[in-house]
Amino acid sequence: MTIRQLRLISVSYLLLPNLLFFFFWTNSILAAFCLSICGWLYYSEFRDQQFSRSAALRLPEIFKILLTGAMLSLLAGVCGFFYQTDDYWAHNTKFYELFTHDWPLRIPTDGPVVGYYYGYYVVPAFISKIVGRLSEAAIFGWTMLGMSLGVAWLYISLGHKIRYMLLVLTIGDFGHFCSSAISKLFGFRYPFEHFGIEMWSNFENLFWVPNQIIPSMLMGGMLVYCVRKGIAAERMVFPVVLSLWWAVFPAFTSLVLVAAMVAGKWFKRLLTGFTLEEICIVLLPLILAIPVLLLFISHERPAVIGWIWNFNSRFGYRLLEYGLNVGLNVAAMIFLYRYFSRNDRTRKLDAAFYLVAMLLLLLPLVRIGKVNDLLIRGFMPLLIVAGLSIFQFASVLDFHKKLFSSRITGTMLFVAFCILGASLPGMGRIARAMKVNAISTQLLPASVPFEPVPYNAYSNVYEVLRARWSQAEADQYLGKSDSVYERFIAPE
Repeated sequence: MTIRQLRLISVSYLLLPNLLFFFFWTNSILAAFCLSICGWLYYSEFRDQQFSRSAALRLPEIFKILLTGAMLSLLAGVCGFFYQTDDYWAHNTKFYELFTHDWPLRIPTDGPVVGYYYGYYVVPAFISKIVGRLSEAAIFGWTMLGMSLGVAWLYISLGHKIRYMLLVLTIGDFGHFCSSAISKLFGFRYPFEHFGIEMWSNFENLFWVPNQIIPSMLMGGMLVYCVRKGIAAERMVFPVVLSLWWAVFPAFTSLVLVAAMVAGKWFKRLLTGFTLEEICIVLLPLILAIPVLLLFISHERPAVIGWIWNFNSRFGYRLLEYGLNVGLNVAAMIFLYRYFSRNDRTRKLDAAFYLVAMLLLLLPLVRIGKVNDLLIRGFMPLLIVAGLSIFQFASVLDFHKKLFSSRITGTMLFVAFCILGASLPGMGRIARAMKVNAISTQLLPASVPFEPVPYNAYSNVYEVLRARWSQAEADQYLGKSDSVYERFIAPE
């Protein structure tokens, strides 16, 4: 498989749910217009010559990547073989309601369209409608394909060494490790509020939001490849916009990152001008984003948003929380990056990495969502970029005889401490999945009670959010009957 083929498959994978969105969630005139733009942008992908046509993945490597994608899908809890987090009550309900109800989904059935990001579920649900039953094979196959594509991009950036993928995915958990260590050693823990100021690594998010880790891996992996190979950052706008229907906050933070990279490049070229195609590959995807964004903001109850210091009076504790969960994480990332890249003369990823570090420090100052979804979910693609920037030098970690004969320094021990600290929470999650699963509960039913979350426990996402979370969280996704989306975009 060539890089060009991998890129086309990845874009196709992100595009397919968007085609269903424009066909079912928008009126016929707008659908024709947006589908035409999708067609032109996809054609431009075929015409683009920047992605290599040389072989990048051999058949044995593809099988290894597919196996890894399948394992990640199972570990995430898809189909209920391994432990499932509470979020699966919402995941399974969304899949079920897409299968049982007409599109677009409305609550009540004659009311406004629900403003939720269903991108991950619509293709498996569409297949289920065709076969006439809720297809677990469809949701697993779709997830496995997405995970495998994400793993492929990470695998290529890591010098074809899949063993370092877990290190990339666990970047961001060093703060959790330090907070837990301080709590256990000194018995001190800052009081929690209604929302957290903390990073969640991609591996932690794997168990909660597999619908969002897939586009995050794709966006982060493709972006790092583009930077390393000198491919125009404009080529990332289309896949980032396609990810919006999948995961709003990861797409938003990725768009901020790509916009900063493109703006810096365009500012230098003000005097030389731009070609029409360069302008189109940036502006046309942004036009596609408008209907999706209008759907997301057409809520009866507005989302929680504001500066973090406006939501509580315990500013000292929030500052401590920020320092432990954000400051320590970013400091560890910068230290690891500088250590592993110290012999790199090209420094191609310097700008992207330090821009990510700046965003990781600044974005936590804003709260968006009841549990601060901007921070917990939005950091996912940024952490992928940071992790790949650090561990692209993975050969430094290979254990050769020369390494054992060299003198172990304090710096090397601190490097090991940072890597191990970030990895331990992920190892704990793997241990939990190995303990709580369908096999262990069959062998030891009294010791390991485990029952997969049902798909049909609730009729729609509103009911499950109201029953298992809160009325406020249920209301925040209900559409608004007089919104711009309902008046000009929604189908009749």
